[in-house]
Amino acid sequence: FVPPPLYRRSPVLELAYFSKDDVQILMPSDNVQLSRNILNILNQCLDYWTHILLPGEVAPTLRLDWSNLSSDELEFLLQKLTKNDQHARLSLMASDFDLLKALPIFQTLSGSVVSLQDRNEHYTLDPSINADSLQYLPDRMKSKFLKESAENADVLKDIGVESMTEAKLLYMFVLPEFERIPIPQKESICLTILNKFNSLKNSAEFIAVLKETPFVKHLRSERENDFDYVCAKELFDPTVEFLHEIFEDSPSKFPAEQFTNPEWLEILREIGLIKTVDKDTFLLCAIRVEMSGSASKAIKLHRFFSENISHFYDQENLRKLSFIKCVPGEFNDSFSLYKFNELCLPKDRNLVYLISPVMHDEAVPAQVMWSTLGIVSSPTISIVLKHIRALISQLENTDRWTYKFGSIEDVFTSIFSFLQENYSKLSPVVCNGLRNLALVPVGAQCVKPTQLFFRLAKDLSPFFYELPRRFGQFDSLMRNLGVRESPTPEDYAVSLMELKRDQGSSRLGINDLSRCIDLLVMIAEEGTPESCRSLVAPDEYGFLIKIDMLLVNDMPWLVNGGRLNRERMHIVHPKLPGTLCQQLGISRLSNCVREILENNFQPQILNNHDPDAERIGSILQQVEFSSFVLNLCQLHKSKTTIVLRNLAVCVVESLCTRFILSFPGRREQVDITKENMGAICFANSNQILLAKSQLPTGITCELAVSICLSDLLGIGRSHVAAISAMLASNHLHFDNVQKALGLRSKENQDELNRGIPGMHLHSIDRDLIGLKPLRHFSKGEIVGIKNNTDDYVYGVVVDGGGGNELNRIVINLGTEESEYLTSQVYFFKRKSSVGQEDRESVEQNQGCSSTERSSMLLRPIGDSAELNLTGNLLGEANISRNLIEPLGNSEILSAVQDILQLANLSLDDNVEEVFSSNLNIREELSKQQARVDTLLDNGNNLASKLEKGSETFLCPITKDIMTDPVICEDGHTYEKFAIERWLESKKTSPKTNQQLFSSTLIPNHALRSAIESWNNSIEQVRVFNDTLK
Repeated sequence: FVPPPLYRRSPVLELAYFSKDDVQILMPSDNVQLSRNILNILNQCLDYWTHILLPGEVAPTLRLDWSNLSSDELEFLLQKLTKNDQHARLSLMASDFDLLKALPIFQTLSGSVVSLQDRNEHYTLDPSINADSLQYLPDRMKSKFLKESAENADVLKDIGVESMTEAKLLYMFVLPEFERIPIPQKESICLTILNKFNSLKNSAEFIAVLKETPFVKHLRSERENDFDYVCAKELFDPTVEFLHEIFEDSPSKFPAEQFTNPEWLEILREIGLIKTVDKDTFLLCAIRVEMSGSASKAIKLHRFFSENISHFYDQENLRKLSFIKCVPGEFNDSFSLYKFNELCLPKDRNLVYLISPVMHDEAVPAQVMWSTLGIVSSPTISIVLKHIRALISQLENTDRWTYKFGSIEDVFTSIFSFLQENYSKLSPVVCNGLRNLALVPVGAQCVKPTQLFFRLAKDLSPFFYELPRRFGQFDSLMRNLGVRESPTPEDYAVSLMELKRDQGSSRLGINDLSRCIDLLVMIAEEGTPESCRSLVAPDEYGFLIKIDMLLVNDMPWLVNGGRLNRERMHIVHPKLPGTLCQQLGISRLSNCVREILENNFQPQILNNHDPDAERIGSILQQVEFSSFVLNLCQLHKSKTTIVLRNLAVCVVESLCTRFILSFPGRREQVDITKENMGAICFANSNQILLAKSQLPTGITCELAVSICLSDLLGIGRSHVAAISAMLASNHLHFDNVQKALGLRSKENQDELNRGIPGMHLHSIDRDLIGLKPLRHFSKGEIVGIKNNTDDYVYGVVVDGGGGNELNRIVINLGTEESEYLTSQVYFFKRKSSVGQEDRESVEQNQGCSSTERSSMLLRPIGDSAELNLTGNLLGEANISRNLIEPLGNSEILSAVQDILQLANLSLDDNVEEVFSSNLNIREELSKQQARVDTLLDNGNNLASKLEKGSETFLCPITKDIMTDPVICEDGHTYEKFAIERWLESKKTSPKTNQQLFSSTLIPNHALRSAIESWNNSIEQVRVFNDTLK
């Protein structure tokens, strides 16, 4: 049976031309054969009889136009070729199916009709897939999928058309085209994946393709709705706190919109969403931190690094990290990001914070990583020196300490510790520069080491300072920098000169003035005349002037009289005491200024007899007046040679004088006259010129002459009234005048002279003198000395000495200082200890006969309490080497002879020889003992130095010297048994508290050898000291 439509359009067979019987013959009765015939004919039309020329047409047309068949007709043809009338499958062969596949009768989802000649080019959908729901399938892909119905499903399966699951559909045709399909279809695909992921994830191929498919939406930029699609493996899980903190300002690193839902995040984690921070991810985080420049993120980065150090401890990973600027460092109170090798460690902050950025505390990695990351555990010397200069400069420009990590003492303690450890590495130029740098903080300022001392008797700032107690631990460094035990007078002098240089043309401030005076007092007390010669001292205006240019104002009446040119002279500051000026050798104005008559000025002496002048002249001739004035001269130690009797008083019309300044020992003379007129009285060696007509009202002739005499004789003007009263009276009333004025008597004058060096002993003191050659004399003690005229005078001990031995001491005799043996110095006994026997012992012994002297040989010496020398001279002397010069044996024997002579005794030759031999032996023994003492001191010093060096041999755990040192992973050395016991319970470093990843211990052979050598040295020193003892 041929259906009418097929019959009407069949280009191959026209049965009308055949009879019914023929038709029966031509038409096979077997449906299989019929199907094969139709398949062959249709294939022939496709392969050979492709076109036909119809009547009336010029161009041939397709013999079979398959497009004219409807969908139902195509379905009917397929059914007819593969099934019988009862819809049972025909038993077609593979070749029959090949012919069937060549026919363009298969309908696709796109509506096209295709053949199945190309193998594996078309597919059917799995029954579980609803074709109507495949909105996400691209149109160009729908032609690859055949429409499948219940009637043709088994046919398509037999033909070999593959049935495709949705997972395969997605990973083969959809996901590879994801980037090119419209957004609505993308949304549909994502929704399908979300809803069906539990079944889709069973396909490994689907998961593999999905991982490589950029289907996850993320923000491409900060602009709203500027989305893009990337693979899940390129994004971070937003629920990971660390990643979210690092990339919080980078939304492009996280899924966006619906992909932030928990359901999606769970899917994305399975296909590569970064949810754990591995080495590569951490490097990405570090790079992100570098790009952001955020110090807070950098701190979080390194905090995470420290907490997960075991995951990142990899040499290659650390090397890559070292090139990234992701380390927070503080510089100038602000944080920035640096590389590891650009930063200093927090433990070195005090050494570099003004020059180099300092790593944040939380960014410090484990010590085992330092070398790989390029971290230097201690700054270089050059950086520390630059920091010191910057720090000193900062302190000079501000008085506020703003450093928040420690006090100024903390900072300089760290600096001094570093310098002491590395001082041997400094060049001489650098060492000298440090000595001249205001390097040591004292209070609120920094001072030079050369201004510092370990001990000061009093506060001498701003010239000298005592080293703060906290810096005493750096004894060796401070001594190298110039800090000394205590200042010397030379130091005081130098500081004054430096102050003068710094002062320039400015006056001293009140504090500087006060300290200058303190320094001058200490120089006077401790110094020598040589140390005072180059000194400077403040003048009356507060300027520092050389001492040899200063004058003590002992003539205020002259200075204030207005006749001197003050600009050509320098008066010492009034705050300097007179005794201090005398100790410093500052010249007195009265000793340096001379008043002379003006050149070419001839005073006009009036010839008329002036009664006042004659009366005064007569008084000057009186012996009583001369004696009175002589006592005043002695009281003021004036050494004038002027004879009052030779002075004549002459009245002149006027006087014109000048003042000449000349310092003792110099030839230069300076005219310091401001006004040459104004003198009322002038005296020279033979006359007193009185300008009576020029006397101001209230000034009498006697008063004018008294003033002139006081200046001429150098007795000061404090006695002008007394002299004036004496001149106004006569010799009959001198006693009444002195009594009325309360002037001292001769007895008072003698009492005043007691103890003055060079003055003769008072009769009271003559009875108190005693002689003890081995007595100790204290500095400043008043003693008695027999002068060249065998008279006794007072002396003052300059340098103490004596005691247990015969020695030399220096005695001040007023006019000079001389050395005397203690056997030549008399001491003054207390009144209660003086008896008649003591007073007469010397005089009586001087009167003994020669027979008596020989019978008393040596015996009186042993019995006498005052002259008991035997024991000490022969065996108990402890010769001191701290005095001026050691005494020789000959000097000692000579002293013994001198002492015996006081008692009219002497040593015979045999005794003297025994004494001499005994002294020589004891002197040699003393020298040998000194050598032994020196060797013992050297041995003890060597032992002390060796013991100080043992600190490097101490185990950080046991604090004892190691016997079996081993090196741990942290790079430090420990006692083997101690570190093994430590590692049994802990996995951190005993020294740094950092985590240890290995318990391997390496023997430190070099240190063990050093410890054994040190032990041998200590033992040898101890044996040596024991031998000497």
